[in-house]
Amino acid sequence: MDNEPNTAVREPRRWHILIAILFGSVMGPLDSSIVYTSLPTLADYFSVSLEKISWISMAYLIVMGGFLLPCGKLGDLIGFRKSYLVGLLVFVIASLFCSLSSSLNELVIARVLQAIGAAMSLAMAPAIITATFAPGERGKALGIQGMLVAVGLAVGPGLGGFLIDYLGWPSIFWINMPLGIVTFIFAYLVLPKSGRSEDKSFDWAGSVLGFLSLALLIVLTSQAYTWVGSPSVLFLSFLGIALTIAFIRWEMVVPDPILDLGLFRNRVFSWGILAVLFNFIAQYVAVFLTPFLLQSYLHYSAAAAGTIMTAFPFTVLFTAPIAGSLSDRYGSQRFAALGCFICAGGIIFLSMSAMTKNLNLIVGGLIILGLGTGAFQSPNTSAVLSSVKTARLGAASGVMATSRTIGMVLGISIASNLFSHQYAVLQNQFVDNAFAIALMKSYQAGGLMACLAGIFILMQRRNSQQAAKLQQ
Repeated sequence: MDNEPNTAVREPRRWHILIAILFGSVMGPLDSSIVYTSLPTLADYFSVSLEKISWISMAYLIVMGGFLLPCGKLGDLIGFRKSYLVGLLVFVIASLFCSLSSSLNELVIARVLQAIGAAMSLAMAPAIITATFAPGERGKALGIQGMLVAVGLAVGPGLGGFLIDYLGWPSIFWINMPLGIVTFIFAYLVLPKSGRSEDKSFDWAGSVLGFLSLALLIVLTSQAYTWVGSPSVLFLSFLGIALTIAFIRWEMVVPDPILDLGLFRNRVFSWGILAVLFNFIAQYVAVFLTPFLLQSYLHYSAAAAGTIMTAFPFTVLFTAPIAGSLSDRYGSQRFAALGCFICAGGIIFLSMSAMTKNLNLIVGGLIILGLGTGAFQSPNTSAVLSSVKTARLGAASGVMATSRTIGMVLGISIASNLFSHQYAVLQNQFVDNAFAIALMKSYQAGGLMACLAGIFILMQRRNSQQAAKLQQ
């Protein structure tokens, strides 16, 4: 599977492989959404501030983002199957450690281990699907995977609340263990043994440089507003730039780089990765701001706000497989571009609701955002990974997963920093509805990011058409 596309896999074997990947794909989003809703409970339990408790999520994102590229390369070296199985096992064991944590520090360390396992399996999932399914079914398969990711995100908040109320906070990590064990056994039985890449070495120096530069970027962007005026910011910024330059220069000369910069000579790949980054920035601007709109401004309860928010992932749940199937028939890029512009429309609806206090606009905006997200994700993933040679699928899949993670963090960072700045300025000017106006402007930044993602897809389509003409 690592050397040639496994398009000869027949019924029902390839669907068994997909099921094994789907079970693994739902675990990460389910865990993330459960943990996100449990942070207030954990802050009370450990008697710490919200700033400190946020490191339960931040540590997870930083480590997962930093490990995705090395894990993608590792999959090319040792085989997709082995990397995926090891990732599942590490995730399950780390979940047990999370449930047994007696302090915040222990829980953060356990979450770091979880992130390493999640990175190994998450980086491999799209590569395994792409290598298993022929182009005519690939979009459908990736769309089904997107649907299961949405299921995890949608089920997590409600399930987490139930578990915390009736079984206590450790139970939110117990759910990973039976699901993870069943997934590991099934994947072990159905995933075909895979060969190794011709590359013989692992780029340890590049892995360290890449992790440090990415981790520093995430920390700086997530804490930018808090650290404004701090003397250490300038130093950390220069250090981050220096590490990034060193990482790129090293990857240009090392024989077997952790990041294959040659991938970016492929315009379809490059524009598609940029579109992933900006689309996820747009999504997470909306995901971050909308709970504040519902709870802090419109005074809905947390339970009611969580129910309203599920309109987004549930719409993705139904849209992603349809978009994937249609893209197999009519082409990926037109659906991906349309999806980005639909996302922008949904975010504009949400910005309007901040001023009108109209719940219908909020729900409508979330549904439209879900439609756009479902129309974008699986077609774009199919187009990007289909443009890459099979021997580099693991690395390409790792780059895509890294772009998603960076987009999530940057979206939250942009939303929080822009809103905080706008709100402070408007309050100093004694502007009425300062909260609503700050929300509206922050949403509009997310809409702009979604439009830019759509433009990148159009550039991708243009380059692929030009390449096709040259080959004729």
